[in-house]
Amino acid sequence: MNAYSLKLVVSLVAALSLLSSNAALAGPKSVTVGTGHSLAVKSDGSVWGWGLNDAGQLGSAPQPWPSSNIILTPAQVDIPNALAVAAPCFTTHVLKADGTVWAYGDNEIFGVLGNNSSSGYRTHIPVQVLVGSTNTPLTNVVAISAFAFHALALKSDGTVWAWGQGSQGQLGDGTETNRFAAVQVMVSASTPLTNAVAIYTGNNISYAIKGDGTVWAWGWNANFALGISSTTPNSLWAVQVPGLAGIIALAPGIQHYVALKSNGTVLTWGRNTNGELGDGSKLTATRSTPTVISTLSGIKKIATHWNHTLAVKDDGTLWTWGRNDSGQLGDGTTTTRTRPVKVSTLSGVEEIAVGPDYSLVITHDDKAFAWGANDDGQLGAGYVSTSSLFPIQVQGITP
Repeated sequence: MNAYSLKLVVSLVAALSLLSSNAALAGPKSVTVGTGHSLAVKSDGSVWGWGLNDAGQLGSAPQPWPSSNIILTPAQVDIPNALAVAAPCFTTHVLKADGTVWAYGDNEIFGVLGNNSSSGYRTHIPVQVLVGSTNTPLTNVVAISAFAFHALALKSDGTVWAWGQGSQGQLGDGTETNRFAAVQVMVSASTPLTNAVAIYTGNNISYAIKGDGTVWAWGWNANFALGISSTTPNSLWAVQVPGLAGIIALAPGIQHYVALKSNGTVLTWGRNTNGELGDGSKLTATRSTPTVISTLSGIKKIATHWNHTLAVKDDGTLWTWGRNDSGQLGDGTTTTRTRPVKVSTLSGVEEIAVGPDYSLVITHDDKAFAWGANDDGQLGAGYVSTSSLFPIQVQGITP
C-alpha cells in the first residue's frame, strides 16, 4: 500500500470513528457551501444547514412566494449517520456511513439529484442516488463532490461515478449527455478510471487524484483546466494533467485551478482576472502551466470556488487571495489580493469551505466562522446583511 492509499484509509477510519463520538462533544467537523446555502456535518453524524432554501436544499419544504425562504441559523436536516456533504448550486448531497448517497433540492434540467427523476423535479425529502445502468442504489461510496449542476462519487474500489450535467464532457463517460443517474467515469470506451483516492468538481470540469499522486481530468478546458494549452475545448474521457505529481488535494474554481503537493506547496493555473493565481502577476494574465506560489509553504488544506481561495497552514493560520468585493477574504477590506494575506482574527483553523462570495471555516475548538456576502443568510449569523468583512461566528452549531 503506497502513501496515498494509506492516507485514504486513515481518513476513512477517522471519519467512521467520528460517528461513535460522545454526543456531548458533537461539534461541527466538516463544512460545505452551495450558491446561497451552507451545511455542516457534526461528529454525531447529524447534518445542519442554513441560508437559502428556495428549492428545499436545506431539507425543509420551501414556502410559497413572497416568502424569502431563508433559514437564518443552523437547523438540523432529517438525515442521520452522515459522513460528508456536498452542495451544488441549489441541491445537497449527503454521503452516509453505509456508503450510500442521498440528495435533495432542485433537480434543475440536468438530473443532479441522481435518482432518475424528471427534469424540473425538486424535493426537500432525501432521495437515493442510483446507478443508471441498473437503476439500483449507488453503494460502497467513500467520498463525494459536487459543483454547479454535476456530482461525483468515489467508490471503495477506486472507481469514479458521475451524474448531472454532461454538456462539456464533465461526466467522463465519452458523451456530452446529461445523466439522471450515476455513470462510470472512463479513460476510453472500454477502460474505466481506476485507483482514484480523491475526487473534485469545478465549473464543467472534474478531477481525480490517483494513488500514485497523478491528477486526471475530464470536461471543459476553459482557461487550460486540463493543464494543456490545446485549443480542444473539452475532453470526454479522463486524461492525465501534465506537470502535476505528488498531489494530495485539488481545488477547482470557476476558471482557475489550485493544487496542493505533499511537501506543502501550492500550485495554480488558469484565469487570473481577480488575482486567482496568487503569485502577484498581472490581473490580465492566464497561465496554462501549474506554477508554485513561492510565498506559501507548509499548507495542509486548500479550497476555492468562484474567484477567491483559502489555504490553511500546518500552524492553523488561514491565508486568502483573489477577489474581495464582498469581503470574502476576511481581512477587513474589499481590496482584491494578488498574493496571499493572513486572516489575522482567526487561529487554529481545521476545516474550510468557499462559496461564490463568502467563506466558512471550523476551528480546533469546534466553532464555525463565516464572512463575506450574507444576502441569503449564508453566514448563519441570525440576520441578513450586505456582507461582513471579518469572520463572525455561526450561531447554534457549536457543542
